[in-house]
Amino acid sequence: MKRVLVLSLWIVLFVAHPAWATHRTASWVAPTTNADGTPLTDLAGYNVYRCSATPCMRTTGTLLGTVTAPATSFPLPHGFQGFLAVTAFDTSGNESVESDTAPFDGLAPTAPGGLQVQ
Repeated sequence: MKRVLVLSLWIVLFVAHPAWATHRTASWVAPTTNADGTPLTDLAGYNVYRCSATPCMRTTGTLLGTVTAPATSFPLPHGFQGFLAVTAFDTSGNESVESDTAPFDGLAPTAPGGLQVQ
């Protein structure tokens, strides 16, 4: 019987500086149970997906990277905007459903214009 992880990940973007000054980090709360309610004892890691629209799903998104458990954060690269979702996977390779979708903007601001010296 294939077990599927229950994923209740809440993505939170922590920002210490503007996106152009440093990386942002996606962070989430680790799941503790399987889909059938039994304790989760074989969590292996997480997949982080980027999408251009919502809902953000692994079938419509691009895999940004994988994080090994127990880590619950992922540094996000500069230069894109869109939406993020995270899935959890166990040691057998079963992958959970996607977390809630979170918006992300990692683009640098445009340069100021209209500079004049008088």
